Amino acid sequence: VMGHRRHHLCASTELTRLSCNAPLKMASRSIELALVALCVSALVYLSVFRSVSVYMSMTVLGLLVCGLYVEGSYRLSLQNLRQNAQQQGYVVACTLVPLMFAGLELTASGAFRHMFWRSVACCLGAQLMSIYTGHLRPLFSLPCFCLCIASSWITSHYTGLPFLPTAVCVALFWEVVAKQINRLPKSFTLCEGFLVGQACGLLCSAVVDVSMERVHNSMWKVSQELYWIALALAITPLLLAFIAASDNDAFTRLTLCGLLLCLTFLWLAWMLRRDPVSWLVLFLLEKPYIRLGLLLFWAVCVAIGVTVAKTLKEYSLAHPLVLPNILIRKFFHILCLVMFVPGIYLEPLLMSLAFAVALFAFLLAEISRVSNVPTVAPVLDVFMKRFLDDRDGGVVILTHTYLLIGCAISQWMSLALNVPTSVPSVDPMLGLLALGVADTAASAVGIRYGRTKWPGSGKSVEGTVAAVVTVIVSVYIIQMLLTLCSIPLSLQPFPFFLSTVVVCVWEAVTDQIDNLLLPLAYVASFNIFRALLS
Repeated sequence: VMGHRRHHLCASTELTRLSCNAPLKMASRSIELALVALCVSALVYLSVFRSVSVYMSMTVLGLLVCGLYVEGSYRLSLQNLRQNAQQQGYVVACTLVPLMFAGLELTASGAFRHMFWRSVACCLGAQLMSIYTGHLRPLFSLPCFCLCIASSWITSHYTGLPFLPTAVCVALFWEVVAKQINRLPKSFTLCEGFLVGQACGLLCSAVVDVSMERVHNSMWKVSQELYWIALALAITPLLLAFIAASDNDAFTRLTLCGLLLCLTFLWLAWMLRRDPVSWLVLFLLEKPYIRLGLLLFWAVCVAIGVTVAKTLKEYSLAHPLVLPNILIRKFFHILCLVMFVPGIYLEPLLMSLAFAVALFAFLLAEISRVSNVPTVAPVLDVFMKRFLDDRDGGVVILTHTYLLIGCAISQWMSLALNVPTSVPSVDPMLGLLALGVADTAASAVGIRYGRTKWPGSGKSVEGTVAAVVTVIVSVYIIQMLLTLCSIPLSLQPFPFFLSTVVVCVWEAVTDQIDNLLLPLAYVASFNIFRALLS
C-alpha cells in the first residue's frame, strides 16, 4: 500500500512540475515564433515596397498562418518521435526551408525558384493532410497519393516547373515523413523529420532536373560537374538507408545495395562523359599544391582532433564538473571552424566536393553501425556513444551528420548561386559561424557564468550575448587574416549584426537540434535583412 501511494505521489509531483513548466515553455515557444514572424514580415515588406516577388512572400506568409492554425487546432498522430510534445516545431518545419530559398532568391533571382516552390508543395501538402485527416498517412494510402499528385500538378501548372521532378520531391517527402521515420524510433522530432524529408525530396528532384537538362545541353562548367557529383554522393547513402531498412532478407538487401552503387557510378559517367575516378584525379592535379595541400591539412586536423577528443573525454569522466560532456562536443565545432574556413576561401570548389564526400562517409558509417556490419559496427558504436547527449537516444545518431550539413549548407548555397563577384563575401561561412562560433561560445559562457535564464529554456542570456559578441569579433579577425593573404572579404555590418542577433536568440530558445536549424535560419535571415537594408 505504501509503495502504491508513493507511486501516485511521484506521478502527481511529475504532473505538477510539468504543469508549472508549461507557461515557461510557451514563452520560449512564443519567442521562437516571433523570430520566424520577424523574418516573414521583412520578406512581406520587401514584396510590397521593394518590388520583390509578391507570390513568394505571400506564400511564405500563408504557410506561417496555416502552420499556426494546424499547430493550435490539431494533434498529429505521428508515433516514435523523440519529444513528447509531438507538434513542437511544426511551424518552423513548415516555413524555414521555403523562407531560406525565398531569401536566396533576393540575392540571385531565379537560382532557387524551383527549390522554393517544391518545398512549398511539400509543406502545404502536409498542412492540408493534417487538416483533412488529423495525421500524416503513408504515401501509398489513397488520400495521400491523391494529394501528392494534386499538389505536384498545381505547383507545376501555376509556376511552369516540370511535373516529374516536382512529383518525385513531394512523393519522397511523404515517404520519409509518414513512414520511414517511424522505423527509427526516438531519432527525430517532428521539425527534424520535416526538414530531413524536404532535403531528401529536393535532392532527388534535383537529380531528375540535371538529368533532363543534361540530355538537352552539351556545354557545362566545372561547378556544374561538382554539383552532379555532390548530388550523387548525397542521395546514394539515403537510398542505401531505405534499402537497409526494408523487410527483405540480407542477400536481397546486399544485392540491391550493390546494384544501386553500380547505377550511381554509371549515372555519373554518363553525366561527366568520362570515368568519375579519372575526373577526380584531373581535378586534384589541376591545382596540385593547394588542393593536395588542403587534403593533407584536413587529414592532420582529423587525426589530431580525434586524439584530443579522446583525451578530453577521459579527463571529463574523471572530472565531470570541471569539463562537462557538452563542452567536449563543442570541441568538434571548433575543429570544423579551423578546418573549413581556409578551404572555403582558398579553394571553394574543392571545399564543396570535400563536404559532399564527408557527408557520404558519415551516412555510410551510420548505416553500417545501425545495420550491425561485422567488425565495423562495434568500433563505430563505441566511439560515437562516447559523445552522446539526451537528444541522441534513438536508433540512429545524427547530430554529427547535422553538424557537417550545417557547416556545408551555406557553402553549397553560395556555390549554387553562381553569381560572379570580385570580392568574396561572408555568405559561405554562415553555417560555420553559427555552429563553430555562436553555439560554442553560448555553451562555454552559459555553463560557467550564466545566471539569467531565457523563459522556458535552460540557456542563459549571458551565453547569448557572448555568442553575438564572439561571432562579430571572429568575423573581423577572419577578415584581417584573409586580407593578409590578399583575399578581401566583403561584409555588410548592420544586416550581419541583425541576423546574428536573431540566430543567437533562436539558439537559446529552440529545443530542436541546433546543428540543423541554426544554419538554415542564418542563411535566411542574413539574405532577407541584407535585401531590406541595402
